Amino acid sequence: IGGTLLQLGRLEAATVVFRRVQTLEPENPTALYGFTEVLFRQSRLAAILELLDQVTPALRQHPRLQMQRARVLYAQGQLEAAESALTSVTCEAPELAEAWFRLGLARQDLGRHAAAADGYRQALALQPDLYEAALNLGIVLQDRGDLEAAMAAYRRAVELSPGCFNRIAQALTSASSGRLWLSLDRLRHDLGCPL
Repeated sequence: IGGTLLQLGRLEAATVVFRRVQTLEPENPTALYGFTEVLFRQSRLAAILELLDQVTPALRQHPRLQMQRARVLYAQGQLEAAESALTSVTCEAPELAEAWFRLGLARQDLGRHAAAADGYRQALALQPDLYEAALNLGIVLQDRGDLEAAMAAYRRAVELSPGCFNRIAQALTSASSGRLWLSLDRLRHDLGCPL
């Protein structure tokens, strides 16, 4: 119920549910994760770190809670610390596509494009419909000068989410290693988009 309320953006109601579960099961990582997600959406980053510092060491080591800590570090601009934390999460829970995606983001922002591409590829292998990973994979491949591989990633992204076409068009035409299309219809065709 808390997760559904969270998806609907009903943060106060979700908080009530997550807190109720925590009262009944103080060591429930799902409830704590949900509550930290509410705090994250409210931009209460310090409160998340404070809360995670107060839980038992065993609970603190839960991969999803470690990922939340890493998200806070990333949001605070502590990219090296976020990358380190996310690397630990992906080692401990390699099945978490979101952790691989976030690791890719941290590495991309650190300028580690090859490593970022690896993170995005792993995220896509685990969650093939994660268009954001395909989009960002295209961007880092383009930044590395591999435009053909970038176009393949962009095709996948736009196939998964046609609404990201404008972001792809902007990335392709604004980067130093991009291309210029005189016709957006031609770019749509090259990406396999319906006209």
